[in-house]
Amino acid sequence: MNDVMEAMDKLVRHYRHDFLNILQVAGGLAQLHKTERLLAFIQQASAEVQQFGHFINCGDSRFALIVLESFLQKLTGNYILQVKGKLPLLSPATLQALPEILTAILSCLPKIKDYTVCLYLEGDKQSQMRLSLLEELTVDWQQALLAAARHNLQAVWDQENGEYILLLDKRDSTGEK
Repeated sequence: MNDVMEAMDKLVRHYRHDFLNILQVAGGLAQLHKTERLLAFIQQASAEVQQFGHFINCGDSRFALIVLESFLQKLTGNYILQVKGKLPLLSPATLQALPEILTAILSCLPKIKDYTVCLYLEGDKQSQMRLSLLEELTVDWQQALLAAARHNLQAVWDQENGEYILLLDKRDSTGEK
């Protein structure tokens, strides 16, 4: 349980750092009397702070820290976070597999800055992470699918909904939980 608390502590430090940056920008806009830009910035920052708060409280702070450091901070595009329910504490094997899988996902994404990844976490019925792009861009998810398979995690490309889905419940070699 110590690693869960250490991960939460590190996430809170990231959260605090980002929040202080937001306050500095808001203060600068206020000093420059840029009222319209300030109000728009405050609305955007408020939404981002709320979604990051939901993310770090997703149920497994170790998972959230890995996703933040191995994926979100390395994205060349933008991201939207959505969290539904609470993830259970994930198995050590799943947590160890995540950096490689997230690196493979990054390699599949466009090398441009004008795209937005929607990262959706669901922890109610079956824990899963879903990724989709808001823009109509062609993505070959093969590397990400193979990386999950190497670690005996189930991942699928849902072409109909345009989503890469990674099930976070570790499977044994027979496909059982």
